[in-house]
Amino acid sequence: MHDIIGAARCHELIQLAQTRSGGRLDTPTKRLLVSTSFVRPQPPPAAILDTADFLLPHGNWVHSPDGIRTQLIRLRSHPAYRGQPITYNEDDHFEFDRLDNNFVAAVTEYAGWGYFDYRQVRERFADGFQSLPVDWAISSPRKRAFFGLLKEITGA
Repeated sequence: MHDIIGAARCHELIQLAQTRSGGRLDTPTKRLLVSTSFVRPQPPPAAILDTADFLLPHGNWVHSPDGIRTQLIRLRSHPAYRGQPITYNEDDHFEFDRLDNNFVAAVTEYAGWGYFDYRQVRERFADGFQSLPVDWAISSPRKRAFFGLLKEITGA
């Protein structure tokens, strides 16, 4: 593995993408907004928090709604945090039928939440949005539960 793709030097890649895209886009920043995802519940290195335009934690390793809340508190209270938007890159915890779940915890704490819906062992073709081949229909109880909760949260 090359050192630059590890956590200790990843901020250099973020800076490189920011710099190389500078002046090339018709956006307020005139460049790409750049980040990296991170898996573990603890915050990434300060250099990443200090450099990234937005934060992309994973919820896969966070097994409870309170864990999501704790992770967000840790990120936002870190000295290097600058108020960047936070969106969970992916989370494979569903429990959409419960009043409190990882999705609800993220949204009520003003973070985005990415639904990681892979087809699990012995599931049908209709299950999972992120397993090839993909059935894009809302065709399983889990998909219907997610979109039902999304509809409830957004008032759609």
